[in-house]
This record gives sequence, C-alpha cells and structure tokens, in this order.
Amino acid sequence: MTGGLASTIISTALVWYFFIPPQLSWSVQNPNHLFSVALFIVMGGFFSLTFAMLKKANRLAEEALSAAETSNLQLEESNKKISALYEKTKEIDKLKTQFFANVSHELRTPLALILGPISKWLKNDDFKDQTRSELEIVERNARLLHRQVNDLLDVAKLEAGRMTMRYAQTDLAYQVRVIASHFAVMADERSIDFSVEADSVVSVQIDIEKFHRITLNLLSNAFKFTPDHGAIRVSLKQLGDQAVIMVQDTGRGVPEDKRQIIFESFRQVDGATNRQYGGTGLGLSIVKEFVSLHRGVVTVDDAPGGGALFTVTLPTKAPSDKEVLTEEAPVILHDNCLQLIEELRTIKVPELEYVTPQTATQPTVLVVEDNPDMNSFIGSILQPHFRVISAFNGNDGLQAAMESHLDLIISDIMMPGMSGDTMVEIIRSHTELDNIPIILLTAKADDDLQIKMLK
Repeated sequence: MTGGLASTIISTALVWYFFIPPQLSWSVQNPNHLFSVALFIVMGGFFSLTFAMLKKANRLAEEALSAAETSNLQLEESNKKISALYEKTKEIDKLKTQFFANVSHELRTPLALILGPISKWLKNDDFKDQTRSELEIVERNARLLHRQVNDLLDVAKLEAGRMTMRYAQTDLAYQVRVIASHFAVMADERSIDFSVEADSVVSVQIDIEKFHRITLNLLSNAFKFTPDHGAIRVSLKQLGDQAVIMVQDTGRGVPEDKRQIIFESFRQVDGATNRQYGGTGLGLSIVKEFVSLHRGVVTVDDAPGGGALFTVTLPTKAPSDKEVLTEEAPVILHDNCLQLIEELRTIKVPELEYVTPQTATQPTVLVVEDNPDMNSFIGSILQPHFRVISAFNGNDGLQAAMESHLDLIISDIMMPGMSGDTMVEIIRSHTELDNIPIILLTAKADDDLQIKMLK
C-alpha cells in the first residue's frame, strides 16, 4: 500500500512536469489537465489499495491452509490415539471377561469340595447341636458364594458371547406357577399378599433354565424390596405371538432416572454404606441379558399401587434356525431357588438382643453386624469370656451404646438404616461415650474410610 501510493505520486509528478503543456513547468494552461492528474492519483491509490487487500487475503489463505494442515495432522494424531485407546479398552474388557471366567472356574472347584463334605456331614446325626449349627452356617454361606460365582461366570459368558440357548417346548403358565409356589411359604411368614394370575396354557419355545433364572431373580427382587404386609402380583398372558410376564410389588419402586442403569452389571440403586440391602448388582443384569437372548424386552415402571412393575415380553416361537426339543420339558429347579429364598429370609433384620452374662463381673461387648450369621459367629467366640449385646444395624447399636455400660464396641461399616461410620461419629460426639474403645470389623477395603475413621 505504501509503495503503491509513493509510486503513484512520483509518476504523477513526472507526467505533470514532462508531458503536460507547458513541458518542463508546473504551470497548467488547461483546467482539464488538473482533472486528469487527480484521476491518475485516485486510480493509482485504488489499485494500491486493491493490491494490498489481495496480498493480505493471500497471506490469510496461506495461514489458514497451514493451520488446516496442522489441524489435520493433529486430528490424525488424535484419531490414532483414540483408536489406540479404543483397542486398549477392548483388550482390557476382554481381559476382564477372561479374568471373571477364570476366577469363577477356579472358585467352583474348591467350593464344590467344601459343599460336598459338609452336605455329607450334615446327614450324620452324631453331631452336637452347636457343631451342626456351625456346619449349617458354613454350608449356607458356601452356597451363597457358589451362587454369586455362578452369576459372575454367566456375566463373563454373556460378555464373551459364549452363552448358548437350548430351546424346548413347554407350558409357560405351568412353569411360572411351580416357580412361584416356592415363595408361598415366605409370603405367609411375612404376611405378603402373593398371587399368580396366568392363562390356563401358554405354549412357548424357550430356554427353560434361563427362564427360571429370569423369574427367580424378578421374584427375589420383589420380595427383597416389599415390606411385610405388602403385596406382590405375578401375571402371565399371551398376546398374539408374544408372552408377557409382569411382576409388580408394593416396595419403594425404582426412580425414573435409575430405570436404565439397574440393568447394568454391578450397578445398584443404593450403593451407600447404609444401604438397606446387599448384593452384587448382577441379578437384573442377568435378567436383561437372558431376555435379550430370547429376543425379548424387559422394562420397569411404576406399579399402579406404588412400587415397581417389571414387564418381560418374550416371543413364543424360537428362531427358525434353532433346534427345539419337542417333548414337554420338565421343571428344572436348582439349589439356587432354595438358596435364594433362604437368603431372603435372612434379610429381615433381627431386633436388638441382650445375651444374659454368665457372671455379673464379665466385661460387656457390643457387636453391631447386620449379617445374622456373622453376628452370631462373633458372639459365639466372645460369649465364654464376655457379656455380649448383639445389634443388627447402626440405629440399634447407637441405642445399645446409650443405654448400656460398655467396655468395647465391635462394629461393621456397611449396615442398613445407619452405617457403622455414622454410628461411630455420633458415639464420639457424646463425651460420656468417648472412652469406649471401638473395633471396626469390616470387609470394606477403603483407605480413605480407614483414614477417616482413625481421625
């Protein structure tokens, strides 16, 4: 721009002096000559400005092209990193699945070797009541672990795509009634209004064992969250080429923002240390995966009278390329059914229990543990030497600490109602209880929690 204007002014001066009459003079005889000089200057300035703008535009275009090339290189590099991370994630997921499968397989053998001899011993009538009681505790918890290991193995198979389907022709209404009948006694014990409404016959082609797992998990979930004197309804009907099973309860229901994640593996609505119910978070995940294997759908909504309503929709016919057993398949109920019901019976939290001391001079120990078997086991170890008070949640533990003269408190962390860490904080806020030593006996491995409790 500057050079263009300078050259325009110099050129104008040369033309004026040498070519406009009179030559070699700055005087002008004709006024039109001044107009020509002015137009020459304007056109020169215009061309200078245009050239400057074009040069700037070229520079900006070069910079943009260079930036685009750099951006493309960065994008390509980012894509490479994303691809590498994706492959790494797939590899980690594969390793995790393989790990679950390997661990599950490795655990099943020792568990079988534990359950086998214990079952054999329990058939012997020579054991004392105390020994038999302890063996029953071992058997009950070994079966619990065995079921959880089987769940892990199923999840590993599902994620690896190795779960096979074995279709058979059966009457789904009969299957549902038989499975539900195992929960009738527990419903009576808890005064739960439990009913099954089903069409007389619903002929389907399904994997019967997987359908049992679906139904058992949904029923156990309903009984777990339904309070005493509540109601549970199971209904089954055939709609065209689909069978629809609905399980509804009068429990607390599932929040709308949690209705998708509850079907994810290891996810639970309540994961806090004071959660009311335990579990691995695999039950509903297995339900969803087994329903999907049947090419069906499972959903959860609000029940009409409050609580949760789970709806499973399954096709009545197997895929055309699958083999179907034509003979009526029998009901296959595994030990998992009885184990599941036994676990549900232990969910009901016992009341605060004061054990009579052997002597009045024995020190008093408060055991706060929500698992009845663990509470009983700890108490049995302490009772020969101490007066034991058993509490099964943080609220009862706090009540016992306030009402009794204690020499020691042994407490779990993860308990319903009030967690152990909250109970300890409240106890330490009372100066009259500040000198009671506390032992936290917990399976929760958490360094942050450990530091918090030590403080």
